[in-house]
Amino acid sequence: MEYIGEVVLKRNSEKKVRNFYLWIYNDDIKKLRIDQKKDGFVNVLCEDGKFLCVGFYSRDSKKPIRILSYNKEFDIRLEIKKRLLFSLDLRKKLVSGGIISNDNFRVVYSESDFLPGLIIDKYGEFAGIQIRNKLFEKIYEDTIHSISTFLGLSKIYERSYGEFREDEDLPPRNIPVRGSIPSLIRIYEGDVQFVFDPFKGQKTGFFLDQAVNRRIVSNMCSSGMRVLDVFSYVGGFAIHCAKKGAKVVAVEKNEYYSHLIDENSRLNNLKDNVKVVCGDAFEVVKEIDGFFDIIILDPPTLVKSLSESRKRLPVLIELIKNSLRLLKLDGKLIVFTCSYNLLKEHFIASIRIAGMETGYRIRIEQELLQSPDHPWILQMPETLYLKGFVVSKLSSF
Repeated sequence: MEYIGEVVLKRNSEKKVRNFYLWIYNDDIKKLRIDQKKDGFVNVLCEDGKFLCVGFYSRDSKKPIRILSYNKEFDIRLEIKKRLLFSLDLRKKLVSGGIISNDNFRVVYSESDFLPGLIIDKYGEFAGIQIRNKLFEKIYEDTIHSISTFLGLSKIYERSYGEFREDEDLPPRNIPVRGSIPSLIRIYEGDVQFVFDPFKGQKTGFFLDQAVNRRIVSNMCSSGMRVLDVFSYVGGFAIHCAKKGAKVVAVEKNEYYSHLIDENSRLNNLKDNVKVVCGDAFEVVKEIDGFFDIIILDPPTLVKSLSESRKRLPVLIELIKNSLRLLKLDGKLIVFTCSYNLLKEHFIASIRIAGMETGYRIRIEQELLQSPDHPWILQMPETLYLKGFVVSKLSSF
């Protein structure tokens, strides 16, 4: 471990660090006593000079310090092993409780598992990883070795891209790391099969954060129901609903992902139950014919900052309004946001306004969150990003 110096915080910023918030921004820093030509480990001090924590300093980032330990005696390589084993043990408890699958689950969720910047997803015999910052770039080989050893997996690939890497001036990287990685990976969720592309897909290839929600939504389905799955990706919700006998229309803008929905329909002998519409979901919901018993809205990140929240709400409201018009009375609308910066109260307000402007009463049936293998930490509100509601469209009597 290479220490490059120490950082002194402003007095007002000390409290959040003591309260286990793991990011230190430039505005939190009073004084730098470091070699500013390097990235590396730093001791973080209070304004009065007392030790607070150890962090990793990345000079290119807007949040240049990720906190790693509250103990001055700290060995990053040993800690990775300990924390990886601890995270794996937590998931095994979820598996033994029947909450998540033994085959596919998130092993490490970055800050939530006190491994800031590291994502590890298990897909059967494969591990998909995402490296989000320079810390894990610096200890890359040690990290890969620990993953291979403790997960017992020899097939590892990396899918590192997005705003986290851009913030640290790191280029995207999509590569095989260990073993032979096919162009399509096949997994099972219960009795449903899926294939996805490990290098061209979203996240590490599949949305494991929706695994429990897919089970919940599919249990609402029965033979003969009509379901509209909007922003379908590779058909996660669509295929599960079709397996229960529903007739599903899956809407996906990306042509390649649309082909994968077709492939997943074929794999499950559900070609007659799933119709794929390749097009812009915001436009398709304005034009599609017929009424549906269940509509699922799982849009991409609409709000990327708190300042955008109010500005982008009209887009979400319009999407919900058009979906409500397609929903049968007493039908279920399942709507999600994966935007941490879309506050819960604004999300609820968007549903309420959509109901008001279309003249329908709306009843909240259930609140949905990300699957529990994506745990969220109260002191790190950014770790809770996926929020959803099941709502019913009611008559006005």
